[in-house]
Amino acid sequence: MTDSEKLGLGLDDIIRRDRNTNRRGGRGGQRGFQGRGGSRGGGQVNGFRAQGGGGLPRPSNAPAGRWKHDLYDDNTNRARGVQRNSGVNSTTKLIISNLDYGVTTNDVHELFEDIGAVRAAHVHFDENGQSLGTAEVIFERRADASTAQQKYNGLNLDGRPMDIKLVGGVDSGLPQQTNRGSFVNGNNSGNQRSGFRFNNQQNGNRGGTNRSRGGGGGGNQQGNSIRGNTKKETITAEDLDAELEAYRAERNNQCLNIYCSSNSSFKYDRKIFEDPNNAAAEAIKLTHEYGSTYLDEYINSNLFLIEENLQQIINKSKETNNWTLLQNLIYSVFSNRQNLSSSFLQKTFPMNILLNNETSSSASATAKSNFLHDSRITLENDEITLDFDMMKRSIKLLMSYEDEISSTINNALGVLFKQISNELSSSKKDELENDANFINIFFIIFQLPCLSDPIFIFHTAYAFYSIFSKLSIDIQAKFVRVLAKHKDSLNAYVAHLQQYITMHTVKWCDHTHINSTNEALLSSEKGMHEGLYVLRILFYANLLGSERETLEILETERENDQRMEVELINRRQRHNDDGADDGNNDQQGQDQQQQQQQQQQSGEQRENRSETATISPTRHRSSSFSMRTSTSEQDEMESIYENPLQIKLGLELNEYRHGYLPFDDFINEFANEKIEINKEYLDFVRQTPDTLHFSFILYPFFLSTINKIALLNIENKVQMYRQRHTSFFHSLFSGIRLDPFFKICVRRNHLIEDALIALEYQGIEQPAELKKQFFVEFEGEQGHDEGGLSKEFFQLITEQIFSPEYGMFMADEETRSLWFNPSAPEDLDREYMLIGMLLGLAIYNSIILDIKFPPVLYRKLMGKIGTFEDLETSHPTIYKSLKNLLSFNEQQDGTTVEDAFCLTFQVGITDATGSRVTFDLKENGENISVTSDNRAEFVRLYSDLLLNKSVEKQFHPFFHGFLLVTGDSSLRKLFRPDEIELLVAGSQALDFNQLASAAEYDGGYTKDSSTIRNFWNVLMSFTDEQKRKFLRFTTGSDRAPIGGLARLKLIISRNGPDTDRLPTAHTCFNAFLLPDYSSMEKLREKLLIAINNAEGFGLL
Repeated sequence: MTDSEKLGLGLDDIIRRDRNTNRRGGRGGQRGFQGRGGSRGGGQVNGFRAQGGGGLPRPSNAPAGRWKHDLYDDNTNRARGVQRNSGVNSTTKLIISNLDYGVTTNDVHELFEDIGAVRAAHVHFDENGQSLGTAEVIFERRADASTAQQKYNGLNLDGRPMDIKLVGGVDSGLPQQTNRGSFVNGNNSGNQRSGFRFNNQQNGNRGGTNRSRGGGGGGNQQGNSIRGNTKKETITAEDLDAELEAYRAERNNQCLNIYCSSNSSFKYDRKIFEDPNNAAAEAIKLTHEYGSTYLDEYINSNLFLIEENLQQIINKSKETNNWTLLQNLIYSVFSNRQNLSSSFLQKTFPMNILLNNETSSSASATAKSNFLHDSRITLENDEITLDFDMMKRSIKLLMSYEDEISSTINNALGVLFKQISNELSSSKKDELENDANFINIFFIIFQLPCLSDPIFIFHTAYAFYSIFSKLSIDIQAKFVRVLAKHKDSLNAYVAHLQQYITMHTVKWCDHTHINSTNEALLSSEKGMHEGLYVLRILFYANLLGSERETLEILETERENDQRMEVELINRRQRHNDDGADDGNNDQQGQDQQQQQQQQQQSGEQRENRSETATISPTRHRSSSFSMRTSTSEQDEMESIYENPLQIKLGLELNEYRHGYLPFDDFINEFANEKIEINKEYLDFVRQTPDTLHFSFILYPFFLSTINKIALLNIENKVQMYRQRHTSFFHSLFSGIRLDPFFKICVRRNHLIEDALIALEYQGIEQPAELKKQFFVEFEGEQGHDEGGLSKEFFQLITEQIFSPEYGMFMADEETRSLWFNPSAPEDLDREYMLIGMLLGLAIYNSIILDIKFPPVLYRKLMGKIGTFEDLETSHPTIYKSLKNLLSFNEQQDGTTVEDAFCLTFQVGITDATGSRVTFDLKENGENISVTSDNRAEFVRLYSDLLLNKSVEKQFHPFFHGFLLVTGDSSLRKLFRPDEIELLVAGSQALDFNQLASAAEYDGGYTKDSSTIRNFWNVLMSFTDEQKRKFLRFTTGSDRAPIGGLARLKLIISRNGPDTDRLPTAHTCFNAFLLPDYSSMEKLREKLLIAINNAEGFGLL
């Protein structure tokens, strides 16, 4: 007989029919502490009804005339979730967590019904039908719930200890709402299991014995005897009729509870729930009127957070000194993707999104996945539904009670991340990422301070950061853009990642310390890749959150790059043409014709490139990167350091002077100290495109300047090795010996002339020679260059070529830096190119030069142009004047800009000789006055003149020479302009205490030797100029390398007993040879003579 047919019968008919109905068997089996299984059969077990089976048996202990239908039996009607008000004092909920994922609702119900009457029980499942590892049980009596908590809390169920919390109760006289999806009549949609393991770690069993089900039971078992002796409450026929009506109503979806929305007499206007604020207010009202149960039911039915209801729940928890309610709310929200993403919504995105959502069913028959869509929210725009301010206030409030909820959040997030990860790995990924609220989750979780808690880092934080690599580039890009708009949160986000990276570095250090044979690189540490991946996303947001150069400036810089490339080609072509003219005059006409054709084709190509650049300001770049597929070394370097997200965002790192946060905030010094950059590079270059895995080399923003310099030096040495290798095989097979090194021989009296001839020829004719290791010989002098002679060469040539007699540069007394002379003779192109090549060679050979340029020069060497902001360091006096012009207030000062400043668009610049050169910023500039309306234009044009146009003829050949050496290196991709300055000129900050602490001693000296003590006393008493001379004497440069003087590793060796000989130095090894002088006065005298007469003497 079907259920619908049963509902048509009267109660007496049902009783008469079922009295004559034989009981059929049900699902049976032995349920024990360790095993599953058993036999099938019907009947009873120690006087109890066997569950399952067909028919409606009468329990054997029910006397005739007072038979109870099993649907309304005290121990079974609870399974239906039917509401009963008679004979019940209170109802209390238990929340069970840490359940094995295989435990079903049926298992939970069977377990807890041994204690007392269970109204409802169910396991929590996610959208995919997977268990969340939690469940809830509602008892009819508070005493039963308390007993169950005391008896089962901490005991193992299927191998995992249960964590059981008591939620609360409400008087039975109040209307009570059932919880949908509860256990119904022992049937849980096919999720029944044949048994489960229940272990008492202390006692070894539950209740001291086993419980049988079906025909397999029997015996005087303790568990069953307790239940069998439980006194059943008397229920009258009127009670049965009332409950049958309630059952019929519920089957027709007509709940009798006026607080249940399925009741036709529902107490509220349903529109109240369209606004979460109104719903929350009503929930709070019910809380104050009837206690905490209604608020608990609100948590179950409205699973999202807003500021008002969170504050009320916290207040209630504080009043009762019971944090279970808040913990349950937090777990319910933070363990479910939909619940968390729907929290803290803007008022312009209310519940209408939830009410008008599109629903799609997953492949699972037991779950549905709802994805919320709104036409205003797309992956291509920056709109989100999250109310950032409300969210941050609420999280701050929540974290005031971190001790009470920390563990709950940790457990909930573990469930949440598993759910999101599964969805992103499924066919629902696109729908999920287009969910209007989905992206909210990442901002909410990033706001949690506990994300930096060491307890969270290795599991919860790792799972969170792992999700980012599974996201599409489109949603990653949207995250970056949104975060850039809410950049005030960026500092906290970066702090999370830096703590995460530091803890994983510490963990790696522990591994290597315990296992000394462990050669695993820091980059191989589990979780390091995930941390750097997300940190790079934040780095991009940091750039977007700062000020980018204007489109006009960027377009000008791209045009300059293209023009420079063409000029380099033409310069080489002219050099080759000159050589051809000298070698073969007979074919001059033919050569000129071919040259014209080539130039014509080149011109057409340039026009095409120019048109393309005009149409698309952003140059085309491949979205995939690989070291092995580039068509040139330049393309190879670009492909290595670019990635799809950067390309999607259209980011060029050097288009930003600075980020919202300092760039150093993204460098983890502790981790950088542990990076073995040599091994990282070797591991990286051995990879193939198919096996390319994480390497710090792909994240230059994270590397310290010291590590980037080391990486560049390795790259340069590899280039040198390749040239040696090529030279060797060329000599082997052709019989013509090629020098594996780039050697030049110069005369001290003709230093610039000889250097020009050698460098210009190699740079134009054979640019590959510049990639070889650089060696210098001084004509007529003995000695092999192991670094010292090269340092001296660079020192001498820079002193000569920057001297005023050449007129190429002029010194600024205020900044003590050099700048191009705008009136320099036009025939100095070769000399300017030489200086540019020297800068490139110094970088390529790790030599620090004794020169000082303003920071804007290094920006220009990176392809940038000078702007007003650069004047602050290059022309500080002019910068202050122009800044006053821009900020001048005519109303406040009572005069106009014209009268106050008396400026026109014709300006003058002082050259190296002190003469004033006049320039018109605009045509007929002398007659155009600077006013309040055009002063911004004046400042822009004047800055452009000072830093770009007035020195264009001088800077271009200088830049050419620099690119001849560095053009195909990763210099631009690895370094910022300020770091290039350190590469070229080192640091002027000198700490000789660092030099002393890092010094090493040889030949019999120790740090306690009397001569060594005298030496340091003498050196520390020197003036700054004398100290710099000592540095130049011992190392070849008076600048400190990046990282300070401690990185020089000065070696002081004993050079015999007391003598009249002077100290000497090996600059290539930073070795200082010091005789064992008898007194401090003698040491001072000899040392001063040596450092003041060092050129060409004592430098070995």
